[in-house]
Amino acid sequence: MKISNSHVEKLKHTTVKAPSDLNSSDGSSYFSDQSKYAIKGLRYAGGYVGKLDIGSSAALGSGLGVLGDILGLNDVTQALDVVASQIEHSNVSGAVGGYSVLANFKDGNDLQGHAGGYAGAIDGSSLQDCNAYNFEYIIGQETAGGYVGRMQPGDVASVVGDAKILGGLLNVEGNLLSVLQSFIPMIYNSETTSVPCGGAVRADAASDGIRERGLAGGYVGHNLGGRIEGMSDREWNNEKPTALKENAAVRIRNVYGYEFAGGFSGRTENTNVADTGNLNVLFGIINISNPLSALGAVYSAETNTAVYGPLRKLTVDVWNAWVGAVGINGAYGQQLQEIGKVDTQEQLNEIIEKYAYGYDVKAAREVVGTLATQGGSAGGYVGRMDGGVVTSGHAHDIKLVTAYRSSGGFVGEMSSAGVANVGGIQIGDLDVVGSLPVLQTFVPVINTSSAYGYRSGATILANGTDLNNQQGHAGGFAGIIIGGQIKGEIDDFCSIEKLKTVKGTNTIGGFAGSILSGSAAEVNVGSSSGLLPILLKPILGNPDKLASLLNATVSTIKYAKVDAWDPWGITIDGRYQEGNDPNTQYTYASGGFAGNISGAVVGDKDSNQDSLIVNNVRKVIGGEHVGGFFGLADVAAVAEVGDNASNGILGLIKLGELDVLDAFRTYIYHASVRGSTENGLSVNANTQNEAGAFENIVQTGNAGGFGEAY
Repeated sequence: MKISNSHVEKLKHTTVKAPSDLNSSDGSSYFSDQSKYAIKGLRYAGGYVGKLDIGSSAALGSGLGVLGDILGLNDVTQALDVVASQIEHSNVSGAVGGYSVLANFKDGNDLQGHAGGYAGAIDGSSLQDCNAYNFEYIIGQETAGGYVGRMQPGDVASVVGDAKILGGLLNVEGNLLSVLQSFIPMIYNSETTSVPCGGAVRADAASDGIRERGLAGGYVGHNLGGRIEGMSDREWNNEKPTALKENAAVRIRNVYGYEFAGGFSGRTENTNVADTGNLNVLFGIINISNPLSALGAVYSAETNTAVYGPLRKLTVDVWNAWVGAVGINGAYGQQLQEIGKVDTQEQLNEIIEKYAYGYDVKAAREVVGTLATQGGSAGGYVGRMDGGVVTSGHAHDIKLVTAYRSSGGFVGEMSSAGVANVGGIQIGDLDVVGSLPVLQTFVPVINTSSAYGYRSGATILANGTDLNNQQGHAGGFAGIIIGGQIKGEIDDFCSIEKLKTVKGTNTIGGFAGSILSGSAAEVNVGSSSGLLPILLKPILGNPDKLASLLNATVSTIKYAKVDAWDPWGITIDGRYQEGNDPNTQYTYASGGFAGNISGAVVGDKDSNQDSLIVNNVRKVIGGEHVGGFFGLADVAAVAEVGDNASNGILGLIKLGELDVLDAFRTYIYHASVRGSTENGLSVNANTQNEAGAFENIVQTGNAGGFGEAY
């Protein structure tokens, strides 16, 4: 299917009965008879299309079967191109007041439904300059997104029918990517916008052993191996596109996902080619000399993307129409309608700067999950990243990010441990474990990206109190980083700016709660173990491979900055109360930059200036480990992996004259922390503990201007 220059205009504005508090766990009114929707579907619902799929399986499969071996390679790629759905220059727009979308299907206890402002689901299709304008509510059970609920590769098996049909045809690497492109979902130069007072996106249901649910994002609920690229000048139908724009979610007021929630993406992860997923059939029949090109085609990539809060990017015409029609009924409606209509964009911009009130993101789970699909992670941009690359992604106007397990101003969780079967992946003759570049494909990366609080500052909150199950990590930029890489540039830092407060129960920091090696053996955030234990068995006894593996999974941060919302300064607040207990409890580790750093490299050792900056921090409060820059900096717990001294890691690695622990040591380069302009900096540790015996006693409850313990 191919669609060009075809629009849907004036989708009906309907009355949706939303909770008085959009963060309320009770969203039953969305699904009641009190709420009406312009688009209402069961499994899939979207403003433009419910489900955009790669095409019919029957026609292509039988056709190839008849042609057999006489079909040339170029004809195969052309045939695949025919069944790949493509839409260009086609928009959907709502009437004044905005349109709303609902996807809700119940089969016994099995709740289903993918909802999106443009599409409910996109499977292996591509879009160029396709926009969704003026939505109000996007409500689903499994996924919900301001643009698309779920995007994932198309099902190869359904297209080719018998996998043997393509056997022997696809054996030239030069044509591999063109084949893969037919199955990878791609969205270029396309934005979604909501009503002036801000739209709400909600994925209401919890995940269980049957189905993954509760993934919500301002743009995409679940990005599984898709490409989202703004300002893209890639050739499209042999021509350079002319309508270049950010792939942005504009005027988001609230994102609520039961498991994962993000201002832009609820969850971003790679397609796992080792599983029986959609691409498995394809990789099973292709012989290629360089599998890197294959893996590079199936990891999630988000480039030149953004999310903005309410009132942003309004035009005079849109403002005046909204104020005159339904403005009084929206958030801050009475106050805004009293301002009245405006004559110039300059007048409108002044109003926006004065009244822009930010957006909230909430992951609603409040009990420990036992499955990888059960989260409790929220981020101003993305709730959780399992692999994938975000480049020049920005989250503007953050007001509040709340989660039980991990909460961050940009990302709740970054993890390389999500590829559960990476140890068994083999494509052609390549052993993934033995190839460092391939392994790095599974490491989550964030490049030159930033988060910004709204005019009164961003608050980041993680409130889970089951610390034994790694709950309660909060950071101004990231809640917890496990084997992730965050890379700013000397003139373009990765940053959290306009930060007001970070609150948590376990580890908290102005930039990150915890920064851990991807090989950490003791971390459990939705997977049974870290990446290293999964890969360890095939490479024990091979020190060279093991050293490469460790280097690939070390968390690294370069050129990162934390700054406050005003001269009053940032509070890193590690105080909390558990249940009805009136006594104050404190976090394990609190720091102006990071609470806990273990086996990571932060900063640029070759820089001639500060490569890690914390500005205007007022207070750092915590329990055992508290510091102005870091609370605790330690060697990675991976040192304990292995049964005994003979087969443990420390018995395997030999690095010449270097100390063996260099493989696990934390490094901090060119870092600075500065107290608030008006109040300076205070650091308070409030919990004393003692562990060990005799000469190995370790005492905690310490505080330091830069760090507490290392």
